[in-house]
Amino acid sequence: MITGAEVGASGAARLLTLAGVICLAALPANAQVANQAQCVAPLEARNLEHAPIHFRERIAKGLPIKIVAIGSSSTSGAGASSSAATYPSRLEAELKARLPGLPVTVLNKGIGGEEAPQMAARFDADVLDESPDLVLWQVGSNSVLRDRPLDEANTSLHDGLKRLR
Repeated sequence: MITGAEVGASGAARLLTLAGVICLAALPANAQVANQAQCVAPLEARNLEHAPIHFRERIAKGLPIKIVAIGSSSTSGAGASSSAATYPSRLEAELKARLPGLPVTVLNKGIGGEEAPQMAARFDADVLDESPDLVLWQVGSNSVLRDRPLDEANTSLHDGLKRLR
């Protein structure tokens, strides 16, 4: 989880997520997972040295890494050719390839159609009970698509971030 001291590193965590998304976007939609293209994200976006401090420390010590990806359809895998082609699955595969021998788990806790309040409501069971080292939270797109005021989403987002800290 992101601690208070690492809030400034949240941009780096987003960069790590962005790198994963860039890698995924570069792959053909019908590519087989075992035969996927090399990541084409810029080197500075792929470098784990920009990950949160506690995450880097776990890697340096060879400790297991657990990431929880929570969100809506983009996380759950709507549009992915298979469950192995979702961004959480691809992130896990990429990290295992880059960190051979290190136990890496990326849990996909995406539920299509959800908005921030529903996601925040399941934080205990789907995020906090997992004791993750890193949380990737895809949030806000359904509120925007549904033309809802972002006040409720912002409140849930701020509450969720406080709980993660």
